[in-house]
Amino acid sequence: MPGEVSIRSSAISELFSRASDACFFSGVGDLGETLSRTNMAYGIAKIRWVQEQLGMVPDASFVSAPDATITRNIDRWRSGFGYGGRLRHRGDFVVLDIKSNACGLFLGRFTELPEPEAMLARIRDLSAGESFVQQTATSWDFGLSNHFVHVMRFEKPIEGSPYGVLCHGSGPELRSPGPWGPGLYVNRSPRLAELSRTEETPWGPLRIIAGREAVAEYWQGYLAAERHSHERRRKMAEALFPDLVEVSNLTHQGALAPNDYLIGGVAEVGDAVVPLALRAELPVYLLSARPSFSNAAQELLGFGERAARMGLSDVVSNANVLPHGGGYSLPGYKAVDRVLEFDHGKRIYVMEVAQGTSARAYHDNFRHVPFDYRGEEVLRRVEELDMGEVTNRGLPLYEFMV
Repeated sequence: MPGEVSIRSSAISELFSRASDACFFSGVGDLGETLSRTNMAYGIAKIRWVQEQLGMVPDASFVSAPDATITRNIDRWRSGFGYGGRLRHRGDFVVLDIKSNACGLFLGRFTELPEPEAMLARIRDLSAGESFVQQTATSWDFGLSNHFVHVMRFEKPIEGSPYGVLCHGSGPELRSPGPWGPGLYVNRSPRLAELSRTEETPWGPLRIIAGREAVAEYWQGYLAAERHSHERRRKMAEALFPDLVEVSNLTHQGALAPNDYLIGGVAEVGDAVVPLALRAELPVYLLSARPSFSNAAQELLGFGERAARMGLSDVVSNANVLPHGGGYSLPGYKAVDRVLEFDHGKRIYVMEVAQGTSARAYHDNFRHVPFDYRGEEVLRRVEELDMGEVTNRGLPLYEFMV
């Protein structure tokens, strides 16, 4: 009946509006953040729809870090997720389309600095040979995507160590079955495919694992894969620097619980040293994290009233998110003109092209568009919101992506 269609359409629009309101963004206000904000509303709407179908109160939310931007992972973007923050929901189910893969950053300190050519030779031996692969049961992924080894000199030596290294990576094999368990990606793991089901929503399908036992099995596999990811980053760094001491080893694309996801962000307070690596020519800033978001920060961002109205005050106040890097900027584009929605959840982003032209670009993902990395504006946002304090700087010496 026409009346029923109208009521249903109104309810869908209301759910999407509430999903958009459940996204709290704290970034630098550029196009990358705008795209993340726009796309994330679809992902949160899908999760809230599934919560309603499962008889739960829809409470899925996203709280961003200051580096919120696009994700260049095609499947994650098409599923309705941006990048740079923490996503949480109630209920015994796991959202597989977020694609948690235990990627993170290892920070270590050392005293003896090898010559760059000697390091390069060692890296080539490790990446081409079998010893590292056999030791870690994964491949060498430093040099794939934006994974890297970054060597620096600390402005203030840490416990007598003048030098530091950052290793950014995860291990692609963790997505498939191995010693760590069934794997992390549903399209790479037969067992996850068995455990999962697809929920249809007005904004496209959402792949989940539901039920206490199935979620517990997934979670044990995830924890094993995350331990493996941490260990391989540490072992790689030790293979390059024999006198290495670990400072921190933090996940930024993973989970804190089966329904609590880090999507390109770090959630830390206390003693952990959080490295903020921006661009190769800029220092690595070592941060001491503070609880976020303070009342003053929420007032500045306009979060307080909205969070209280939606019953999400605690979620926002204890998000404790920090950026995992600078995040992507998109210099070739000026603004989002509109989003075209098609059947089965397909979306096309119509982008205004920069440089004073009326041209438009149509994208269903942003994997292959020209991009740059943001700089110190992300750090300034962290400081403005009192999310962390810079305790040291790592001055760049050399970086390897091989």
